[in-house]
Amino acid sequence: MNVLVVDDEPALVHYIAAALKDEADNISMAMNGSEALQLLESISPEMFPDLIISDVNMPKIDGFQMAQEIRRRFPQKLLPIIFLTGIDDQDIYASCMQYGDDFLSKPVDVATLIVKVRTHFRHTCLFREVTFQRDQLKQFQEATVYEHAMASQIFERLMSFSLSGVSGFDSYSGSYSLFNGDVTMILPRPLGGLYILIADATGHGLPAAISTIPAVKTFITTAQRGLPVGDIASEVNTHLRNFMPVGTMLAGAVLEVMPDGLTVNMWTGGMPDAYSLDQYGQVLETHHGRHMALGAQDRASFDATITRLQFREGQRLFLATDGVIEARNQSDKQLSEIGLIRALSGCQGSLIEQVKRTLSAFAGDAGVTDDISMLELSFPIACPERQDNTVSLQPYSVVPSCTQIRFDTELLKKADLIADLRGRVKGIVGESTDLDLICTVISELLNNALDYGILGLESVSKNDVDGFFNYYLSRQEKLDALSGEHYIELELAFQPKVQRFILKMAHSGKGFDYERQIRETNHDAESLSGRGITLIKSICEQFSYSDQGRAVEAVFKLNNGQA
Repeated sequence: MNVLVVDDEPALVHYIAAALKDEADNISMAMNGSEALQLLESISPEMFPDLIISDVNMPKIDGFQMAQEIRRRFPQKLLPIIFLTGIDDQDIYASCMQYGDDFLSKPVDVATLIVKVRTHFRHTCLFREVTFQRDQLKQFQEATVYEHAMASQIFERLMSFSLSGVSGFDSYSGSYSLFNGDVTMILPRPLGGLYILIADATGHGLPAAISTIPAVKTFITTAQRGLPVGDIASEVNTHLRNFMPVGTMLAGAVLEVMPDGLTVNMWTGGMPDAYSLDQYGQVLETHHGRHMALGAQDRASFDATITRLQFREGQRLFLATDGVIEARNQSDKQLSEIGLIRALSGCQGSLIEQVKRTLSAFAGDAGVTDDISMLELSFPIACPERQDNTVSLQPYSVVPSCTQIRFDTELLKKADLIADLRGRVKGIVGESTDLDLICTVISELLNNALDYGILGLESVSKNDVDGFFNYYLSRQEKLDALSGEHYIELELAFQPKVQRFILKMAHSGKGFDYERQIRETNHDAESLSGRGITLIKSICEQFSYSDQGRAVEAVFKLNNGQA
């Protein structure tokens, strides 16, 4: 504890200093208010006082004037001031509390002085701790908001490929948390017609939403190629198996609406039953799921057989994810398939709106504990005509480039690494989906290299609030104390002929067992390290570690923002 004693009586100053020699680490002395202010302006930060003991009546600047000037010059500091006065006057005492924090009457009682000093120092320490934690939480909040904004942009840009305003097609998607683990998408079929995807990832929130990234990307690319619906489902299944942790699955349906707007080829896996209805709301047929969920089987075991449905004008097809039938009422009873059929039966208007009303009346907001998505197809559907596929995508630039960057210890502590690299990548690919995806990969790899490799932090679940706060607290402490010859080296290579962006990264920290990490990472995307690897693999065409996890290479296929 540092204490500043201010009094125009040298004997009293030394008396107080002697009384506090066992309480304070450093005691500074000033003979008047003016001298005290000069000392505060020039003193080193580590010697800046935690507490001031000052006389009221002093020449040049009295104690009250000094206190006001201190508050003006140092508004961000909590600096308790204990006044000393030999005048027994209530107005003086009131002024002591107005301009300072406490007072003592002269002659000074040492025991009382020590008690007051200890009390105010405890308050100061508590204030500093709370302020530090507040600042750390603010930084964490800002980082979380940025990460969520980045993730939201990725999802929004992927979903921007979905068609809107298609006559005969209606959908609804309701999220249980910030991020939606359900996805509905409609894309044009190159030869005329439509492709439609509805899927429900395991769980909900960000972990489930991340699971949809490889599915949506694969759906987009295979739809652009005009593959049969069974092959599209097979490709989605393969990508989930290859890029996501074991146990990650998507219950989903892939539909292919033919150019006549009446014929539908449908593959379903792990979804609740679908229903064909006439215009009067009579259920004509129940379409049971034929397959396991996407991601549940390897390529050799996957069954790509489809169901072909032929509709007439006025008929409808309804599909929904399991969040609908698993909604519960106050008696903990599920709506179930029977309740859903009752809601649909006799409905001549919007089936989706009818089911939403039923859910609201049956369960309310508290009874829906999962994401909800619904599709309603009213035949005939107005399908887009055959597309002209003669135009091929071109890279952003025809000039190849390769940039090498090295962040040493000083830059790792001070530089905004992500912002710097985002500016460099933006100069190559512009503002596009590719920019956000590449920067997401860079951000995850940089954080993993710095946090786990160089700083040696342990991963922590975001579900553990205390653990997550302590993680960021420890991270900042270790970063501030970082010394020695540390580095992170990057190579950014742009290859326009093959439309590839290649990222290579190496660091000076410790490595890790990458294969074991993949095997043991439970698909909880709130896990810092687990989510990073999962997300990167879902975005990159190729991704590999070397040098015991200290070096990594990621190959990103550029699509000019088209996928």
